[in-house]
Amino acid sequence: MSGVRGVVADIVQPPPELETAVEAVLGERLGNIIVESHEVGVEAIEFLKSQSEGRSSFIPVGLRAPAEGSVVYDASGGVSVDPAPAPALWPTGDGVRGPMLELIGFDRQYDRVAAYLLGDVLVVEDLRRALELWRETRTNKTIVTLDGEVIDPHGVVTGGSRESATAGVLSQKREIRELEAVVARIDADYQAALDRHVSAKQQLVDITAEREEIVAALRRDEMDRVAHEKDLDRVMRERKQQENRAAQLAGNQGQLQASAEQNGQRLTEAREHRQRQETAAQEAEARAAGLRGEVEALAEKVDALVTELTTLKIAASQAEERRRTARETMERLRRERGEQEERKKRLEISAAEDAARAETLSADAARLREEAALWQSEAEARAKEHADRQGVVEERNSILSRREADLRAARSSVNALASELGSLELRCQEARLRRE
Repeated sequence: MSGVRGVVADIVQPPPELETAVEAVLGERLGNIIVESHEVGVEAIEFLKSQSEGRSSFIPVGLRAPAEGSVVYDASGGVSVDPAPAPALWPTGDGVRGPMLELIGFDRQYDRVAAYLLGDVLVVEDLRRALELWRETRTNKTIVTLDGEVIDPHGVVTGGSRESATAGVLSQKREIRELEAVVARIDADYQAALDRHVSAKQQLVDITAEREEIVAALRRDEMDRVAHEKDLDRVMRERKQQENRAAQLAGNQGQLQASAEQNGQRLTEAREHRQRQETAAQEAEARAAGLRGEVEALAEKVDALVTELTTLKIAASQAEERRRTARETMERLRRERGEQEERKKRLEISAAEDAARAETLSADAARLREEAALWQSEAEARAKEHADRQGVVEERNSILSRREADLRAARSSVNALASELGSLELRCQEARLRRE
């Protein structure tokens, strides 16, 4: 239905230590529905009437502040207005935490709703201190303790077990909000780790390609060095041949002077060529050593990237595990909510049984009233007819008095059961409305 903002439990966000106090002072009003206007509330009420779905309370966002008097709340949801009280300050002292609205968080767009629900609530540490404060200050504020006991301005104390339909609602909503934040943070961490993983893989591919290019260049330089070594060996062999030939022609040096000079020149050229070859070989060796260093550095960088990639994979696995754990926790909360629904059904069955018992007690009370009337008539007749049997009459009057006391006790039990039945019917109706 459009115009419905949510329930009261959705707008208040108390710290964990004040959840019990807020649940106690609001009670069933945690399930009251916040609407945009009275018209939306009227439409919702008409829907409940048409579907026979019970009753509920609808709080418009634009509440009107009372002109005079103060609103008094109790844990059962009752509301009364004191006519024009004198202005009162908030009580202070040991054990006083302060006004409820200053201690909890709530959606600021619902300031008037929060003021209506909790505007006069004072938080005190325990019931003993709360009673002392109520007696000493005669405050017109509603006092609530951290354990959930409530004292209204008139001194009515409400407390006891928290086994009710609204117990734990605020803590469950807080846990759900915290789990949603944890899941969102885990999703963000997982996405960041996945992005780093993809980036690292791309860097690994680029470095692998660069390494392959360097290895290919190293192979080419190695082949050039081998070719230079072969040329050097050939030149050395030629030199050796020339030296052998020079030794053979040493006896004919005069005739072969010209040839010797030519051979000397060729030898000088061969030596210069050899020197150049040796220099080229040394340069190739130095370049090969530099390339080997670069290859080793790149290999170390690749190893580092592989290590980082492994770390990122582990982090991603851990993030996935945390996300799975968070989802399991949310499933557990859903199961607990289902158990609460089953408990509510059992309460409805108990309410029906109490109603049947109330009808039985009503019938018994009617029968007892009839018997009492008959006994009274008989006693009056016997008193008129047998004045001399006064002792017997007094004994029967005593019996009649005891039975009248029993009748009054039975009437009190019937009234208590009727009150309890009405309360259970109201809770069942509100539970059905929240379930829908």
